Amino acid sequence: MTYIFPLTYAVRLVLVYEFDGSCDEYSFNTCNELLTNTDADPDDVWWYWLVLSAQFVFFRLLALFILQQKAGQFY
Repeated sequence: MTYIFPLTYAVRLVLVYEFDGSCDEYSFNTCNELLTNTDADPDDVWWYWLVLSAQFVFFRLLALFILQQKAGQFY
């Protein structure tokens, strides 16, 4: 289920942009552990953006289709 929800990819993007390469020597292990536990890979940022965009388009088109069906039944 986590791969369906857009929040998963948004959180991974935020974590990669926040904690990748910007951690100091004292919190380096904590930053890496956080990225590992959430499966946030800095090399997959393009994939996260692609999935978020595709989900946005899909859910908008699905909502449009459902609204058209409901409007057709009403009138």
